[in-house]
Amino acid sequence: MKKILILAAIALMSINTAYASLIYSTSNISNNLRDISSTGTQFNLSDDAMTGEIGMGFNFGFYDIFVNTVNVSSNGFLALGGFASDDGCCSGKPLPADDGYNGIIAGLWEDLDTNNNTTGAMFYQTLGAVGSREFVVGFYDVAHYSNSDPVTFEMILHEGSNNIEFQYGLVSYENGTHSVGIENTTGTSGIQYLYGDDIERLSNTGVLFSTTPVSEPSMLAMFAFGLLAMRRLRKNA
Repeated sequence: MKKILILAAIALMSINTAYASLIYSTSNISNNLRDISSTGTQFNLSDDAMTGEIGMGFNFGFYDIFVNTVNVSSNGFLALGGFASDDGCCSGKPLPADDGYNGIIAGLWEDLDTNNNTTGAMFYQTLGAVGSREFVVGFYDVAHYSNSDPVTFEMILHEGSNNIEFQYGLVSYENGTHSVGIENTTGTSGIQYLYGDDIERLSNTGVLFSTTPVSEPSMLAMFAFGLLAMRRLRKNA
């Protein structure tokens, strides 16, 4: 009986640490642009284009998947979990929606165009110490198509906490439909932080998507509780 109780105690601890997926809440945070424009790796994209897979250097939990690479769209979002075939032209979409644009982290999804770094530039870099690293993708003075209203913002993925952070410099545009938010790889869950043309309010602000694990019984938990049930059945027989 003592061994079974020990197993049960371990199992209860396991329940608190095992999770099936992550849920998110949003909050406004202080402005803290990392500005990796002089230290990061610059990449070129033409209008309406997507990068290949870019390594982050660590595993990142996103809803119910773990990834260590992302694809970047010239239109202001990251694609995770293999959803990297569409660049999202030519305006932001509602999030969430099972419309083919799934596995999305949208810092400022709209019809943006660096014109191969002639109207702005994009960089990526992994910062910090192992265990608490940040993967940063920065859009700096990137124009809306065609060559108007430049925007500056960063999409930051946090190792360990799996939090998602957006940081904004100057963003301005009177027209167009912008989307800011996240969506899982099935299009069934997500958070729409902003949808529309009112993006001026993002200037010089920060937004944090904080994660909370959703607990589920681990295999050890189920085994221990099964033993307890068997013992009780034998006792009552």
